[in-house]
Amino acid sequence: MGRRTRRSFPGIGFGKTRAGLGLAANSPEPAVIGFMPYAGSVIASERDAEYFVWWQAAMTTFLGWSPFAVPVRCPAEDTVSDQLQLGDPDILWLIICQEMEWDQLDMNPRVIAAIKKANIKSIKEIFNLSQADLRRLTKLSSVDVHYLLRTISSALRKGSVLTALQLFQDKNHRTSQRLRLSLGCPVLDGLLRGGIPLTGITEIAGESSAGKTQIGLQLCLTVQYPYKYGGLESGAVYICTEDVFPNRRLQQLIEQQAKLRDDVPPDVVQKIKFGNCIFIEHAADLDAFQDCISKRINVLLSRGMVGLVVVDSIAALFRCEFGAKDSALKAKYLQMFGGIFHRLSSKFRIPIVCINQVTDTMEEKHSVPSSSGRMARTVAPALGITWSNQLLMRLMVSRTNHVMDTARNMPSYGGKLLRTLRVIFAPHLPQNFCYYVVSSEGVKGITENIQM
Repeated sequence: MGRRTRRSFPGIGFGKTRAGLGLAANSPEPAVIGFMPYAGSVIASERDAEYFVWWQAAMTTFLGWSPFAVPVRCPAEDTVSDQLQLGDPDILWLIICQEMEWDQLDMNPRVIAAIKKANIKSIKEIFNLSQADLRRLTKLSSVDVHYLLRTISSALRKGSVLTALQLFQDKNHRTSQRLRLSLGCPVLDGLLRGGIPLTGITEIAGESSAGKTQIGLQLCLTVQYPYKYGGLESGAVYICTEDVFPNRRLQQLIEQQAKLRDDVPPDVVQKIKFGNCIFIEHAADLDAFQDCISKRINVLLSRGMVGLVVVDSIAALFRCEFGAKDSALKAKYLQMFGGIFHRLSSKFRIPIVCINQVTDTMEEKHSVPSSSGRMARTVAPALGITWSNQLLMRLMVSRTNHVMDTARNMPSYGGKLLRTLRVIFAPHLPQNFCYYVVSSEGVKGITENIQM
């Protein structure tokens, strides 16, 4: 057995015990945390005192990981719920435990009945008890308690580990590293090397009437196509935060899908019930938005009914809520929403697309060229650096003053206002752009060289 290192922390005493893993947040008695056989730490914590979780030691007990104990700071009990909402990485494992229930585990009904009879209501409470306490409360044998802990261990790490061979073979749609959500246009997909990544937050920023909502609606339809045609065979959630949902435009796009997606057989398009798989939510303030992404969306994702979340728009929530003196509180909300989005995206492997607005700036990046090629004005996405740090990929759309010529260009593009889609940053893409138009069929990229 390795040598135990003692550290001194305020309110924490050390002692020897044969107890297993334990963490008491509500008990008035000192809590015993066992991180090695015959070794543990006695924590005499009051309600609003800070306590420490020997997380890696817990992994030793439950998962058989490294025996070296590394202390991970966990906030006081009063602030745990706040930190969970803010997506604190130190206690993300508590979120996993909190969301799992006994009925979700593949376990002997006799063991489940004993746990319920002992009034242990959730998996999270298991971390408050040692093996001896579990045997005493549940009246189960040592073999049954070991079986219980092994089952919880398997459930917590289920689906989170892939072998190198599985990654190399890249056969599973839900774990593929190359899978993307198509934008429904080969030109736009070519710019993004396949489409929107399945994990992370993608932002589409731009001025009013630049085509942001059009792209969001088109993604809600594209996600419903089979995998071989760039979809995810799933539905979408569209969260409106300012305007009413553009239902008429959506119906028009649905009717024109056969024309827009000429790469998909007509019988495949006809079989998809596009309107039945788009779930619309309205959130006019921060509390309603938080409740939506934290609770209601989780239900749809857990049932496999949704493969895409579109927020239109993220900036509208902060437009009137905060003044210049509230920048710190605003940053906390942005970090909280970003943390929730990342957790949902990582857990369910779904893209999160956030539509954002722009503000005028004195800097010359993210500028919008005029029809004559000069720099007409300079804009930057709203919400600042705090929100930018939450993003995986940022796209910017803008309108030009150039109208497509019917005689010179393709007739279907004639008379349409030319727009640009620009990659601002992405870990897998260089900065580049392409032109596109918005027609009755949807968003279409332009392959021709345009002389502005």
